[in-house]
Amino acid sequence: MKKFFLAMIIAVSMLALLSGCTDNIGSIEGSTVRFVNGRARMTILTASMEPALPMGSEVIVREAGSNTIEIGDVITFMVNPGVAITHRVIDIIEDYEDTGMWAFQTKGDANAIPDAEMVLAANVVGIVVE
Repeated sequence: MKKFFLAMIIAVSMLALLSGCTDNIGSIEGSTVRFVNGRARMTILTASMEPALPMGSEVIVREAGSNTIEIGDVITFMVNPGVAITHRVIDIIEDYEDTGMWAFQTKGDANAIPDAEMVLAANVVGIVVE
């Protein structure tokens, strides 16, 4: 009987642990970003957002719909599978090239010019909140 209760406690503990770690896993253009309670932790790998976000700092990214993103927000977006960039939104186009899709013009705070490519809403991971 003791073994049964011990096995049940272990099973329930494992279930609780696993369900807390896999709250929501989103796929952005072939890359997997792990969200827990609607947030993902990411690390800034370059100096493009200094001084606001120094290289090596960790940020919390909150899932966001395209219609909630505003000019001035700092967003994280995928450019290739496994490659995310965090830059500031400097312009928003609600009907990019007559596709009906939202797109965002972004720029790193430390960069002299805006990013060459528009960020399609489908590639946005979320808004940096911390």
